[in-house]
Amino acid sequence: MSEKEFLYQMRLKIFQEADKKEIPVTLLCKKHHVSRKWFYKWKKRRDKEGDEGLRPKIRAAPKMPNRVPKEIEEQILNFIKEYPTYGPERIKAELKSAGISVGHTGIYNVLKRKDLNTAKKRLEWVRKLSGEVVTPDEITRLKPGHFTLENIKKQIKDKEVMMEKNQQKPIDIKIGVKPVFSALIHSDDKEGPCRIGSPENLNPDVERENVKESFNDFKKELKEISTDDAEILDPVYIEYGESFVIPDSQFKEIEEELQKIDLFLLAYRVPGIEKYNKPISMIGKGVSNVDIAAYLRSRGLEGYAPLDFDEMNELISLLKVRKAIRQTKILIVCDGEIITWGVVSNIWNLEDLKCRYGIGSKCVSFKTFYDEMDKVDKKEAENISSQLIKGAENIYMDKDMVTKSVISYMATKSLMKKYECNAFTIPCFELCVTKVPAERKFTPCLTHALLRSEGYPAACEGDLNVLLAHMLLMYISKKSTYMGNPWMEEENILHIAHDQASLKMKGLNEPNLTYEIRPFTYGGWGAVFRYDFKKDKGQQVTLARFDPTATKLLITKGEIVGGESKGKGCSGMNVDIKIPNVREFIHKQADFGHHLAMVYGDYTQKLKKLANIMKFEIVEHNE
Repeated sequence: MSEKEFLYQMRLKIFQEADKKEIPVTLLCKKHHVSRKWFYKWKKRRDKEGDEGLRPKIRAAPKMPNRVPKEIEEQILNFIKEYPTYGPERIKAELKSAGISVGHTGIYNVLKRKDLNTAKKRLEWVRKLSGEVVTPDEITRLKPGHFTLENIKKQIKDKEVMMEKNQQKPIDIKIGVKPVFSALIHSDDKEGPCRIGSPENLNPDVERENVKESFNDFKKELKEISTDDAEILDPVYIEYGESFVIPDSQFKEIEEELQKIDLFLLAYRVPGIEKYNKPISMIGKGVSNVDIAAYLRSRGLEGYAPLDFDEMNELISLLKVRKAIRQTKILIVCDGEIITWGVVSNIWNLEDLKCRYGIGSKCVSFKTFYDEMDKVDKKEAENISSQLIKGAENIYMDKDMVTKSVISYMATKSLMKKYECNAFTIPCFELCVTKVPAERKFTPCLTHALLRSEGYPAACEGDLNVLLAHMLLMYISKKSTYMGNPWMEEENILHIAHDQASLKMKGLNEPNLTYEIRPFTYGGWGAVFRYDFKKDKGQQVTLARFDPTATKLLITKGEIVGGESKGKGCSGMNVDIKIPNVREFIHKQADFGHHLAMVYGDYTQKLKKLANIMKFEIVEHNE
């Protein structure tokens, strides 16, 4: 395929996708790495000349003959995301095999303009995109051949296997903990500044025997890791001599399980283990564990020094939350900008959300959503409705109307499965003005409640700020959450209202809360769960919301003092929460926006520790 034909096909592909109108122009441009200006320039030519207008024009005297076209430039950048250590010659050869003709000089000029003209810079760029950290030490430790095509294909295959394995709910994932026991075995029985004792005790054979005994004790102590969030991998024994260098052969067992490892747990120093760029921990009362942690942190790596197994268990649980966040992908149903009419304080930069926390997203149109509703098995929807009605304490609407909202829920689940998503949001105002909900007699309220009751974060009104807060609260507590609009009822009472009660607010593994099914509308449609929060007077809760930049989290804790559950619309159910100085809290919300996520229990301290790990700022209200 010639370069001109390639450009034409690339442009045609973009505009054919635009014709489907499944995603807004802004997101389409981001997806294909082109500007809106570029899009409308070629749209104007296509509108005038048809598809042929997308073909490159012959230029008599190009001003920059060596300048690589934008589309090919993006192909180069996409290629080095997967193969960051390849140079211009290798990139040229690989692209040529894919039918893309471009010279190595042109490739180098692209890399130079992007400040990616060295392997080190490209590795740093790729790691930043994935939310990882690469250090100068790590670059210098890379061995020749580590990034061969064969190795890279193996890594891609391993990644695909892991992705398939991780299609489970993020809340159910575990942290792979790899215990590593290391020992320095001396070459003789001589005393010195680093050791004292009798020749018999310092004999290398005796030393090795004593070390093996300590290894057995280390394995027994691992039973103290009691959190369900951990998967303890087989402990490995590593031995090294007075050179303090561990041979590569000793790392073989670790490298075989590298894809499973999320955290190393060391018994003592393991020189060189930092090359794997994995979090490293060592339990101790001080000295060695804090020394190792400081060494790692000073080099931009993760080092942890828990004092006991209680702190170790908490660390694992917090790292599990971060891992769950990184494996979360949001299904966003929308026909416009990410900033919605109902939530103008919304997080607007999806690319930054991906780079910062690893959260992915997929946008689909309202038409796609409605088409999916048409495919739902009506009998299955009726069966689900019957189960929900059977479990309800009271019901105040026809089963047929409940089923219509269940169809919306089933369509959502189907699209989530299709696009490998495990979180959901949809903008209510934009949904409403399509008039389709009124025609089909549904609201998304029931969908949000059911999803969160199953362990999937979900938020109404397209609100990504509160959805991200839902993720943290659900993953850290293993409970479903509530959300709503807060306002000042009294100086020390915060009133939160919304039809967003879920059934597992006391624990995802606990029985459903007692609930009623009521209509959202006066017309008797739009099924919602209603829960009487007055039953839980005295219950401590945590409230949270991210700011529009997704860099700050507002948190506070309070106590339930009342609630209402029998009205209609968004204010038909509410909860009153006692917190100090509500007036000041509302003022703080001016930096964050309005909806709040709520979870049962006080998780403020854990959120602070999580913030240190995930690198966001906590704004705590406790005045």
